[in-house]
Amino acid sequence: MSASSAAAPDPIEATLVGQRLAGAARGMLGVLRRQAAGRPLLGGDCGAGVLDREGRLVAYAGAIAHLPPLRASAGALLARLGADLRPGDVLATNDPYGGGTVVSCMTLLAPAAGEAGLCVAVRGRHADAGGAAPGGVYVPAYETYQEGDRLPPIRLARDGRPAPDIWKRLVKNNRLPQVYEVDLAAMLAALRWGADALAAVQARWEAATLRGAVEQALAAGERAFQRALRGWPAGTYRGDSDAVADPRGGGDRAVRVALTVSADGLAIDLAGTSPQAAGCLNLPPAGALAAALGPLLALAGPDLAADEGFLRAVRLAAPPGTLVNPTFPAATGLGPTIVGALVAQAVNRALDQCLPGQAPAAPGPAPFVRLLRHADNAVRASGRTPVAGLPFGTFYTGTSWLELAGPTAPDLPSAEVAEQEWGLRVWERGSRLVLETLEAGTVLSGAAPDGRVVEQDAMERGARLRLTGDGW
Repeated sequence: MSASSAAAPDPIEATLVGQRLAGAARGMLGVLRRQAAGRPLLGGDCGAGVLDREGRLVAYAGAIAHLPPLRASAGALLARLGADLRPGDVLATNDPYGGGTVVSCMTLLAPAAGEAGLCVAVRGRHADAGGAAPGGVYVPAYETYQEGDRLPPIRLARDGRPAPDIWKRLVKNNRLPQVYEVDLAAMLAALRWGADALAAVQARWEAATLRGAVEQALAAGERAFQRALRGWPAGTYRGDSDAVADPRGGGDRAVRVALTVSADGLAIDLAGTSPQAAGCLNLPPAGALAAALGPLLALAGPDLAADEGFLRAVRLAAPPGTLVNPTFPAATGLGPTIVGALVAQAVNRALDQCLPGQAPAAPGPAPFVRLLRHADNAVRASGRTPVAGLPFGTFYTGTSWLELAGPTAPDLPSAEVAEQEWGLRVWERGSRLVLETLEAGTVLSGAAPDGRVVEQDAMERGARLRLTGDGW
């Protein structure tokens, strides 16, 4: 859809259309979070958007970390399967090398009925992704194959009915089948809600009016960001992040950024960033852009619309083979958490040169810790590795995790003693010990900060979802 082919609607009408599209994105996000069972989705680790058939993001709601990956993954889905896409279909992918970041984050897309060619998409992190470790974060990984079930663009549903063979394959390859199935159904429910909302919009306004309103909204978003940049001194500003260690002993890694501010927009050049890591400390470009947008939006103002118009004024250059644009099949499990923090830190430091004293604080990545040996002296991972202990209650089959907080357990033994006497694998982080039981299938319980014993919640025990031929 080009600007020349779109009629120019009345400004008030265009505003109404934009509000309805933004409302559809917010509504999808609400449906997803209300109906999900997994802790990541319940906690808001997700996003929802409205796109056109060219893959341009018209409206978005949710975590900024999912905005560029949702847009990039949706574009990959439309490029691969968009030619044969009709209402009731659902496309899906979680490919880190197809617009995504990690295999535990999946993007689903569905078209809405109407001549304007609008689509809805949702993206979120699942509690498990298969692979060698629960949650999709396998610290010793050196290839993405080890991190989970990687999906190229697939057709998850046709004519409103999930493909039963694909659905069963996805669920059977997950450590939390009940939770995963409920989460997938919640994503489908969000798509259905959004598709119905867009169908109502397209029934009220003619396709030409909708296209014109979309063009006006995107142009307005681009102009709004350019206006914000006019208050910034033009020039190129540089920032370097702290260095972190490659989990597989490949040496320290850091991010280097050059921000160029001009009247046309903002260029983010990550040339000079360290080569990609041997371990899972890599971040695909969509994730790097997401990490950079956080501090930019914080400075540019909260009223900017996070859509294609804003993104048109931001250009990212991420050299291939680096920490922020790894080559397949490099592992990416810790990329969003660690490398994303490095990108944000480097961008913050560059912004502090541009606008001294105005840039938000740069916290940097989570502290690195030791991964200790088990009592049998078997090495689980080498070198310094990030904390891999997941919050208690996330997993209750396969590997179980328990967190003990030092202040609530003053007599807590050292990590070495705990491993030898308790037969546990121990991760140490300051006054906290994260203990992984070695017995598979142990029902999980944990110690809350006030000392109470906490069992996994009813949702994670959950009843199995039943899908019927009536569709999703």
